[in-house]
Amino acid sequence: MIKYHAQGIGFSVDQLWPNYLHLQNYFGSIRAHTWSLSVEEHFYLALPLVLLLFLRWGRPRPAGLHAMPWFTLALIIVCTGLRYWNATRHPFTYVTHQYPTHLRIDGLFFGVYLGYLYHFHPVFMTWLARYRWYVLIAGFVLLSPWAVWELEKSVMMQSFGFAYLYLGYGAILLFAVSRPTPKAPGRISGIAGAIASLLAFIGYYSYSIYLWHVDGGAKPVHVLLEHGVGAGWSPPVLWGITMSLFIVLGSLTGILLSRLVEMPVLVLREKLYPSPDRPIEAK
Repeated sequence: MIKYHAQGIGFSVDQLWPNYLHLQNYFGSIRAHTWSLSVEEHFYLALPLVLLLFLRWGRPRPAGLHAMPWFTLALIIVCTGLRYWNATRHPFTYVTHQYPTHLRIDGLFFGVYLGYLYHFHPVFMTWLARYRWYVLIAGFVLLSPWAVWELEKSVMMQSFGFAYLYLGYGAILLFAVSRPTPKAPGRISGIAGAIASLLAFIGYYSYSIYLWHVDGGAKPVHVLLEHGVGAGWSPPVLWGITMSLFIVLGSLTGILLSRLVEMPVLVLREKLYPSPDRPIEAK
């Protein structure tokens, strides 16, 4: 709003209202990268309604949750079909092909399905642990098309490609959670544990990092490049240094603002609206 104040309060309101209602993935936003937050918010509203429907559907509870695989499969088919229809009838833009909730929400519900498998089918997870390396390979195979075909030029990637993404990363996640407990920690386990701790630390602040990576990471790097920093470097060196700087600055900004803004607000929320601690038991 401050940036666009010269164009009038009406223009500022027009730019901001989709963000307040989490509709920026359909109506645009001055913060273009927040489109994915809209998809997430729509998912957070839809998921409780779907789970309540399932819980009321079956007896004994939560037997209705066993409809989740079929619901997820139906959603994957519908969303993939909509993506294909959209890709074959309209020229590609990110706003029309990547941002809409009805084209992307299947990936989030696939994550719910993985959680369902983990909590309600421990026998399957035990069986999966025997073939976890094959699952990991399958995950990378599913992700590999993204290293070959461009989203902007490929109908396949615009339709089936997004399914490859969540199926591939889902396979990698299954590989990670099916890891057997090591018998004795050694040097390799210690290094792996340190890396895992670092990634978990970054993941803890990932929401805030995503919100602020443009301002805290991309813009400072662009300013440096505009002032001629790295002008004589070779492209690979320039890319490596600028990308590393972008990641570090973006992460630090997100962590700092999370501690200054997000966490105090969450503490206040818990004081005003304490959440009950009642986990669902698997049956």
